[in-house]
Amino acid sequence: MLFVNGAGVVLVARLDYGSVSAYGVASMFVAVVIGLENAFVGPLLSEFGRRSAAGIADPRDLHVSSTINGVFLVAVGTLVLIAFPAIKLIFPEHVRESLGFGVLAAMILGNQLRLSMTPLAMYFIATQKHRRIILPPIVEAASTVVFGILLGLLFGLPGVVGGAVLGSIVGVGLSLTWSVSLARLENIDRRDLVLSAIVKPLLCFSPTIVASTLVGYDLVHPVWLSALVTLGSVPMSLFLVWFVAFGEPEKRLFSSLLWHLFRQRGPTRIR
Repeated sequence: MLFVNGAGVVLVARLDYGSVSAYGVASMFVAVVIGLENAFVGPLLSEFGRRSAAGIADPRDLHVSSTINGVFLVAVGTLVLIAFPAIKLIFPEHVRESLGFGVLAAMILGNQLRLSMTPLAMYFIATQKHRRIILPPIVEAASTVVFGILLGLLFGLPGVVGGAVLGSIVGVGLSLTWSVSLARLENIDRRDLVLSAIVKPLLCFSPTIVASTLVGYDLVHPVWLSALVTLGSVPMSLFLVWFVAFGEPEKRLFSSLLWHLFRQRGPTRIR
């Protein structure tokens, strides 16, 4: 993750120097998503480690934690997109012109795809399988750089960001195929993991994503109507998450993770 984001700055500087400041501002928004996600799912590592040491590690726990992680990622990313039109007004005009809503949305999407595999990576570490997984992250990073260079030469900043998104798709694919095979975890349902970590969260938050896109591209007027559309989409998305994406295990784990995030008490346990 650090290499990919750092490489993005270098590529933008070389291929579209005038957009470096805009890319830096967008990276600040993305850092909010990354930081909150790390704090939110951090307790999972100790829990996976505890269960592995006790000999009760179950790959099925990944589906529960991946659903929670995916929902949290999309929720935070969507909130950032909702706040973006107002926050960007504090930056200079040349930055606002270079940094469009689409570029920021693509950057957040690319990082969300990578971070959607965080529970799987934590499971590898907790079960000491990570030592076998060396080449897949290197291939993902290399593909991201190659895509970024090729598309950046054609489209500048949007091309570099598009290359990062393509690299993240490659990374997800490698994690679910090559990495899982190297870790010898063949009993993982890859299709269900993709649905839990990526597809379900995006579908459940589709009302808010559509609303933030309309507002981000300034397609809804006046301001009060924009606010009404945005606020009206939030309860719709939360309803879909709670009653469609979440089962009872997800609801219990989500409550525990929130308690740990705000109270900082003890490790989270998956029951």
